[in-house]
Amino acid sequence: MISNINGGIQALKIKAKGNEYNVRIEYPKGRYDDLQKLMNLKLTGSDNRVVTLGEIAELKYEEAQDEIRKLGGNYSLDITLTSSEEDKFRVKDEADAIIEKLDRGGNVGVGVSIGDQLLQEEFKRLALSIASAVFLVFLVMAMQFESPRFSLMVMMSIPFSLIGSIGLLFVTSSSLTANALLGVLMLVGIVVNDGILFVDTTNEFKKSNRIEEALARSGEIRLHPILMTTLTTVLSMVPLVLSTDSGASIMDGMGLIIIGGLMASTMLILFLLPTFYMLFMGRRAKRENYAMFPLENEERNTKPVKKTKKKKKDKGGNL
Repeated sequence: MISNINGGIQALKIKAKGNEYNVRIEYPKGRYDDLQKLMNLKLTGSDNRVVTLGEIAELKYEEAQDEIRKLGGNYSLDITLTSSEEDKFRVKDEADAIIEKLDRGGNVGVGVSIGDQLLQEEFKRLALSIASAVFLVFLVMAMQFESPRFSLMVMMSIPFSLIGSIGLLFVTSSSLTANALLGVLMLVGIVVNDGILFVDTTNEFKKSNRIEEALARSGEIRLHPILMTTLTTVLSMVPLVLSTDSGASIMDGMGLIIIGGLMASTMLILFLLPTFYMLFMGRRAKRENYAMFPLENEERNTKPVKKTKKKKKDKGGNL
């Protein structure tokens, strides 16, 4: 009865216009707003005898826990802080600093909540999945190109794409959540596609052209497909990022990761991948150019020899 006085009684539920409401029955405001009124509460026993709460109960003030919890066999107590979305990281850092300065004694330690433990385990699994995806992508490309050199060349787009992803998260003040890491996992398989097209086309043109010309022709031919695939993927992620729905807002980090990564990797493929191609090929590129165009290379490497005439001295020592 005392519990009902404090919180009321849930009588029924009402559904109206798609919403569900709980109906609670409570005493009028002010009926039991202090302890003296509560002790004068009339109770009816099983024998219909009416007594007041003060006749059968004694009021005492004591400090006690609402509940006793254990974590790993040890008594635990949760300390919860509530802050705004913008200040949550600052508040957490300040709380950690305060806890570090506390003299907790030898029997008290700082633990991690079950939710944080599950989150840390989830991050570890996602990191392992990303590492496995990177290895498998590298292995497949090495088999396709029949050379780990070309595979490593295309894989350079992954770290560059991460720079764009993290940069976009920083600009939009978004957090690197578990869903955002799922975007990184997807990005590993997406960003290498354009690089594979570029390198494969260059290898085909290299059979009948100088490497510099093959790179130029490959960039010219693959420019339109690369831009189209990047644009379509980015536009498909825009509604996910701009959505105000509570369910879709959880996935906006994944959309930001994919958009930022694709934009950065596209810039890499168009401007830096030809340079990486020449650097990774090194002397091999020069040997291939010389083997395909020996006369042209000899003409470039041959320097004209200047002939000089020596003047003889006469008997008098004059020139």
